[in-house]
Amino acid sequence: MTHATKIPSMLPDSIQAYMTELAAKWTGQGSVVECGAWLGATTAALCDGLVSAGYDRKIHVYDRWEANGAECGKAGRQGVPIEDGQNTLGVLMELLGDHARMVSPHRGRIERAQWSAVEPIELFVLDACKYEAVFMPTIMTFAKAWIPGVTTVAFMDHHFYQRYDVGSAEHDRYSIHARWLEAHAESFSVVRDFAPDEPMILRYVKPIDWGVTV
Repeated sequence: MTHATKIPSMLPDSIQAYMTELAAKWTGQGSVVECGAWLGATTAALCDGLVSAGYDRKIHVYDRWEANGAECGKAGRQGVPIEDGQNTLGVLMELLGDHARMVSPHRGRIERAQWSAVEPIELFVLDACKYEAVFMPTIMTFAKAWIPGVTTVAFMDHHFYQRYDVGSAEHDRYSIHARWLEAHAESFSVVRDFAPDEPMILRYVKPIDWGVTV
């Protein structure tokens, strides 16, 4: 690894190691996109794998990079102090070390992100968008660039809703990943399910029928 120090993460080391293995399987058929990077722990894991795969383009990373109180506490407990409201993009780039040169950052609201459908995506990592109002426009932006039979989709918050009781408002609100995937099940195969941890890794196998609603 070429990043200078351990980067604060909301995921266990075992999952970050898996993301490195996943990125190392890149075949050159599309770009890598990460939505929701926080301070770059998963970004660094992806970079580690992509370097070994000979990745020859930028990793497109999307985030608001504006710290809130909860994030300040999590980062501080892991040895990286940040302040409420701070623009943390600079922190991410510093923590990435040499890997920062691989990153093309896009700061702003993820649901307003833009992507050209003619630029294919081989690996798509979604570690944000727990709400339908954010999830759906994000998916509609990026999914049109997925390659059937090639693209790997990592829903890092897939099982988040299971923290809450069935029937609760939180369970219903945060289950958009699961409900959307159920509606479009024929378009995906499961690569790895980390339950009871949150991530679900999928292979995109068939074009999505956008006429099917959740």
